[in-house]
Order: sequence, then C-alpha cells, then structure tokens
Amino acid sequence: MQRYLKISVFSALFFLLMQHSALAELSLRIHGCDVARFPAITLLLNVEKDGAAVDAPPLSHFAAAMEDGQRVRVKQVRSLEDSGENVAMLLAVDTSGSMKKDQLSAIKEAIEKLIDQKSKEDLIGLTSFNDDVFENCPFTRDKGVFLEKLKVLRPAGKSTVLFKAVYTGLELLEKQALPRLRYLVVLSDGKDEGVGFNLEDAISKAQKLHIPVYALGFAGKADAKYLDNMERLAKMTGGEYRKVRGSSEFIDAYASMAGNIFKQQVLDLAADFKGDGLKHHLEIQYSSPEGEVGKAAVDFLAPLFKEVAMAPSSKEKKSEPLKTRFIKALSNTAVFGSIGIFVLLLIIASAILGLRRKKRAKADREKMLKPKIPEDKAITTSPETTQTPTQPKVPPIANPLALKISGTDREIGLKPQPMTIGAYPDCSIILSEDTVSGYHAEISGNGEQWVLRDLGSTNGTRLNDQYIKKTEPIKIGDRIQIGPVAMIIKSGKGILK
Repeated sequence: MQRYLKISVFSALFFLLMQHSALAELSLRIHGCDVARFPAITLLLNVEKDGAAVDAPPLSHFAAAMEDGQRVRVKQVRSLEDSGENVAMLLAVDTSGSMKKDQLSAIKEAIEKLIDQKSKEDLIGLTSFNDDVFENCPFTRDKGVFLEKLKVLRPAGKSTVLFKAVYTGLELLEKQALPRLRYLVVLSDGKDEGVGFNLEDAISKAQKLHIPVYALGFAGKADAKYLDNMERLAKMTGGEYRKVRGSSEFIDAYASMAGNIFKQQVLDLAADFKGDGLKHHLEIQYSSPEGEVGKAAVDFLAPLFKEVAMAPSSKEKKSEPLKTRFIKALSNTAVFGSIGIFVLLLIIASAILGLRRKKRAKADREKMLKPKIPEDKAITTSPETTQTPTQPKVPPIANPLALKISGTDREIGLKPQPMTIGAYPDCSIILSEDTVSGYHAEISGNGEQWVLRDLGSTNGTRLNDQYIKKTEPIKIGDRIQIGPVAMIIKSGKGILK
C-alpha cells in the first residue's frame, strides 16, 4: 500500500512538472521587416514567455543567420519607445444583442487594463458594431477621453455586421495621419449577418494596407463554428487569434495582445553583402538566460542600390589646415581658369564652323537654281529608306525565362520581381485548382538568376519531382509541380505575358 502511494505521488508530481514545462514555452514572433536602408535591416519582434511579451530581452542572447550562407550581424535591440516608434491601435467591439451586459462590463474592464500599457504618444481609437458600425472615439492620446467614450457602450441591435466593421476600421487606420505601426483589435463571435462585405474583402484590405488584425473570438457552443472566421482573419493578415471561453478571460486576452503590440522590440541588424535584387531567408534565434530557445524567420528582398561617391562633409573641410585650404583654392582657381580658356576656344571654333556652314548652304542654293534633272533620270526616295528617330531601348533581360503551363497554350514571361503563384486573385499567376493554396509559391530574380520558393503551402511545391524546403535556383528545362498543375521552365526570349 505504501509502495503504491509513493508511486501515485511520484506520478502526480511528474504530471504537474510536465504540465508546467508544456506551458512554459519561449517563442519568437516577427511582426515586420524594414530593408529601406539596406544593408541595414530593422525587425519588429516579440520575445514571448508563456504567451506574454518579455520587456527587455538582452542583445547578447540574439543570433541571426541567412539560409544562403550570407553573413548578417546583430547590432542592437531597443524598445519601441526608445526607437521613437509609436503605435496606433483601433479597438472594434461587438455590441450586438447577443452580447450580455455582464460580458460587456468585463470587456470594458479588460480594455481599461489594456490602455494602461500604452505610452504617452501611442494613439488609441474605439468603434462598435451591431446593425451598423459606429465610431465611438476617434484616435486620441488621452486615456481619460477614451475611457469616457468606452463607458457609454451598450448592447444594441439585432444583427452583426462583422466584416463591414473590420473593413471600416481598416479605412479609419488608412485615412488618419497616424504612426506607421497600425493595428486593429476585433472582438466578436465571428458571425456576420451583413451584406456587401465578406471575409475575403476584409482580408484583402488588411493585406493591402499591411495592417495585422488581432482577433478575440468569444462565443457559446451554438455559435462556436463561426470562430473560424476570426482565426482566418488573424492568420491571413499576420495578426494573432485568441479564443476567449468566458468573461473571466477577457482581461488576460486583451492584456496579452496589448503586450505583444506595445512591448515590441526593435532589432537592428547589418548584412555583410550588397543588395542583389533577390529574396533572402533570415532566421533569428533568442536563447533565454534559462537556456530555452525561440526561433522565427522572415523573407526579404535585398534592394539594388547604385553606389554614390560621397563628398567630404563641411566638418571635414573645416578640419583641414589653413595652408592646405589656400593651396587648394589656388589650384581650383587655376583649374577653373583653364576651363574658361577651353570654353572660349570652343566658342571661337563654333563660330568658324558656323561661317563655313553658311558658305556651304549658299553654294547649295546656287546649285538648286541650275536646270533640273529630267524625271527619267531623277533619283526617288522610298518611304522605307526614310530615317525616323528611334526610341530609347530598354536594356534586355540577360537570362529571360518563361513558364509553360502543361496541357495549355499559356506561356508566361518571368519578370525581374517577385511573382506569386496561387489561388488568390492578387497572385501574379492564378491557379484555381482545389489543392493549390492561396499564396502557394513564388518565383523571383534579377534578370540573370532566378529562384523558386514555397510560401508555406498546404500540399507543398515540387521542383523536378522533389519537394523543396528552401529557396532553390531554377533554369531552363526544370519542371515545377503545384498541385495538379505542371509548369516547364523555358527560354523567355520573345515571350510577353
């Protein structure tokens, strides 16, 4: 009996330990990548422990690597506030008749806790929706003003226009003079009873504006099936989805999302290679002081920049000795004097040439006064021999390639820019088959080198009958398989899309 009791106690302790280990997860989430000043790279990210953002992760615990072996260095990590970045957050709350008073009270309390995490310069706005969409509080930095508007929210209406509310919220985030970091946080059961807007409209709008949607799904058992809309909305826009099972979870859910937005870190990196116009895969790793590891990855296009010789700054000029600057001034005077003489000689030469042209023109006119040549001996000029000014030619692509869709007459010329392949209507190459993902794969290149990459598709992408796991180079004769559709890489000379 004692032996059995010891085993039971040990099993219980082991179970609790395992359960705690499963919950104590370290994760890394990348929200954005800026390469406008390449080779400088700036990432917006969160280090999350147990679902909550870590406030100040130390720089020494970050590491970065490129999939293609190129070098990249981690330089510094800063908070949003230290980096000078601010956030604009719009909260959209479902206030339809299905929302009970005690639930709405819990939501208000949770939102009050949420705005406690914002900095003084962060902006926050409020909309609600039921039969229609209402802008309750325009964007403000003033917590007091916001809380006054929040207090008057009441359940109303008989229906829910969820997709219109998302679309309207994105329009508000688009039109205002707001910080570049903009977020939409939506609370709803996922059920939409409006007309004129659908889920794809909302997703497409968010993707176009690059605004992530953070979705809190809250519903009873009867309406739980509609929560898929909320999850898809968050997933397809780069946001976050969290299911709320009861009023007691609102505070934790809102606080978690607020932390992931307001407590983002700015990670500055430097690439040790020049921009080549190709897509690259960057992996970031964070190791906690306790030895846990979180990883995340992001793709970016390394822009092509022309090197420009920089002139010495005024500060550098002033630092030169007076004697050196005097000698340079004399040298410059001599140079400019030589240039002036040269220009004068050119003017004189031009005048002489002009006089010669006048004499030649006079001689030509005298010739024209002579008797004309008989028509049978006259020389005619055909339209074909008439010379017309030529338009400047666009430099040809060094290695033009094209995709031949098997079983069809479609041949699509590849352009030196990322071209997406998938089922979504905004893809460069649209494939409507059921087994093709929305954004399935991508081909990019700089006109000389071309690469193929799978975009996390459900059924994978095959190159020459092998599933690809990373960026792979492509050439003439290669075979790409996406779902049931086969494509052959051909020479793109003379092919237009």
